[in-house]
Amino acid sequence: MIRRTLQFIFAAAAVFVVSRVLIRALPGDPLDSLLAETALAIPRDKIAEDLGLNLGILELIHRDFAGLLRGDLGYSLITREPVLEMLLPRLARTLALAAGALVVALSLGIPAGVFCSANHRSRGRQLVARSLRGTSTFLISIPLAWIGPALLYVFAILLPWVEFRGSWALACLVLALPLAGNWARIVELRSREEMSQPFFQAALARGVPEWRAILKNGLAPSAGALLATLGSQAGALLAGSFIAEWIFDWPGMGVAWVQATLQRDYPVMEAATFLGSVACLLGVLAGDLLQQLWDPRQREERTP
Repeated sequence: MIRRTLQFIFAAAAVFVVSRVLIRALPGDPLDSLLAETALAIPRDKIAEDLGLNLGILELIHRDFAGLLRGDLGYSLITREPVLEMLLPRLARTLALAAGALVVALSLGIPAGVFCSANHRSRGRQLVARSLRGTSTFLISIPLAWIGPALLYVFAILLPWVEFRGSWALACLVLALPLAGNWARIVELRSREEMSQPFFQAALARGVPEWRAILKNGLAPSAGALLATLGSQAGALLAGSFIAEWIFDWPGMGVAWVQATLQRDYPVMEAATFLGSVACLLGVLAGDLLQQLWDPRQREERTP
C-alpha cells in the first residue's frame, strides 16, 4: 500500500507541474490571447504576475507549490475570486453527480449480470438474457457525447415533462447507462468464471438455489477485483461528468473548466485540472485499498 500511495503522490505532483508547463508551451503569447478575447480591465503587468509569466518555470512551480501547501491556488483572472473557494462547491456537485451515477449503474448492472450468468431453461428467460446482453453491449459501445444529446432531445422536444436544465437526475442517467452495461458484462463474466469451479458445483449439489450460489460462490470470491474496478471507474466518471454537466447545465467542475477554457482563465483551468485529477487518483487508490482489505490474497507481502 505504501508503494501505491507514493505512486499517487507522484502522479498528483506530475499533473500539478504539467498543467503549468503546458501554458508555457502554448504557441504565441498567452497574455495577448487572453487580453484580446476577454478585454480585461486589469494592468498587463498584474496579469503577467498572476500567471507567473515574469518568472522562470522552476520559480513558477516553486511559487505555486508553496501556495498549494497553504491552500492557495491563486485567483480567477475574470472574477478575482480565490480559485479554491470558487471550485470546491463545484467539485462537491460533481462528486454528488458521480456518486449518483455509480448507484444507478450498480443497481442496474449487477442484477442484469447475475441474471445473464444463470443457466436458464425456459425460452422466455433465455430471450430476456440475450436482450440484456445485447443492450449492455450497445450501452458500452455508444459514447457519452451521443447519449447526452439523445436524452436532451427526448426530454426537451418529445417529452417536455421535466426541466432538463440543471437536472441532476438526467445527468446521472447519462453517466450511468454506459457504466451499467459495463458492469452487467463484468459481473456475468466473473460469475461464469467462478461457476466452473468445483466449489460452485458442490454448492449446487447441496441444494443451494442457483441465484444464491452465484451471489455467494460466484461474486463473493471476485468481489476484491470488482471493488478495484469500481474505484477506477469512479475516477473515470469524474472525467465523463464534464460532458453531462455541460449538456444539462449542471454547475459542477466540468462547466467551470469549460467556461475557464473559453475565457482563458488559466488559474481556474489549472486548478480544475489538478483537483479533478486528484479526485480520479483517489478513486483508484481507494479501489486498490478496498481490494486488499476484502481479499487477503491481494495484500502485498512484507519482508522482515
